[in-house]
Amino acid sequence: MPSPVCQACSMGQFARFAGSDACELCPARTFSGTAGASECELCGVGEYVEAKGQAACVRCPVGTFADEVGTLRCQTCPPDTFQSEEGSTACEDRKSTRLNSSHRTDLV
Repeated sequence: MPSPVCQACSMGQFARFAGSDACELCPARTFSGTAGASECELCGVGEYVEAKGQAACVRCPVGTFADEVGTLRCQTCPPDTFQSEEGSTACEDRKSTRLNSSHRTDLV
């Protein structure tokens, strides 16, 4: 009888032990971007993964941020702050932005 052929786990999955015939889905907050992974990786700052079995993290949308690795959901910017870019790790203060944009220097 021929020996069984090992198959690599798909992206978004991992095998806890070498030679294991069972693949598991990466838990929420983690991903596996390569086939045959032995563990899943935490998403970086500015990214999140809500569901199990993901092959990549998602960048936080505009108006949100994630300042820790392994985030389940991005946080909404607090009142009087904003974020105009995807994948942000912090929000900016609207008041300081208004001051900077209204600051004017004239050449003499």
